Amino acid sequence: MSVIALNVSGLSFLEQIDKGKDVILKCTDNPKVPNLGPELAELTTAQAAFEAAHGACESAKTDSKAKTAARKAAQKAWTAKLKVPAAKIENITGGEPEAVLSTGLEVKAEPMPVQPLEALTGLRAMTNGTPGKTKLAADPLPGALLFCDCGRSSGNRNS
Repeated sequence: MSVIALNVSGLSFLEQIDKGKDVILKCTDNPKVPNLGPELAELTTAQAAFEAAHGACESAKTDSKAKTAARKAAQKAWTAKLKVPAAKIENITGGEPEAVLSTGLEVKAEPMPVQPLEALTGLRAMTNGTPGKTKLAADPLPGALLFCDCGRSSGNRNS
């Protein structure tokens, strides 16, 4: 005796809906499986509920995409309108922080000056036997958070 497999877990919602329609259609008045009336009636009711819920979900998804696009457009227009008084405020106040902050706007932080670096220590040059290839390494600087090996592989530099 064969075991029945539903095989619906990997199907999309639409494929599951189609599968339900197919089962209902093929089981209705099928002489090989008589007496399925009550079960088919319950499946038909569940099928209708599933289709309605799926349709509502798809409609909400479409509506949500449209509303998200409208919100993005409104935010873009709002930002453009906010820039107009901000420019005038900057003009009037000359960018004086206390005056600007009194308007509810903010001021950009002053850029930090580049900090002087100590000289590298423990500089080493290593070759791997390939002519023209040299790898440089050095001890990390105290307090450094990041060391970038920005090595270049360029051709012969005779200049």
